[in-house]
Amino acid sequence: MSYAGHVLDMIQRMKNNRDLLKKRDGLFSGMNKKIVHSYRHHPSHHKQLTKEQRDQLRARLIKEKRVDAIKRIVALSLAIVIVAVLFAFIRGYIDLEDFMIYQK
Repeated sequence: MSYAGHVLDMIQRMKNNRDLLKKRDGLFSGMNKKIVHSYRHHPSHHKQLTKEQRDQLRARLIKEKRVDAIKRIVALSLAIVIVAVLFAFIRGYIDLEDFMIYQK
């Protein structure tokens, strides 16, 4: 039994794959050039800020960050308190009857 047919088939497949790889480089290289050059022809226009405007913007952003941080801290603290109270009710440390308005 000879395996020469299988070996020749493998060699032919490897050759075909190499040819496909060479073709692929040619197809995509032109596309990359088009993408790069399209950015050069359409520059983006950004508004230039004066120093005073930049300082005002920076101050506003710092203030917003501070307010957001405080909101997160308050929300987290409130969540921790709620979880602690629920845990205490579950464990039985606090009787639910102590908080009832109408007792029997």
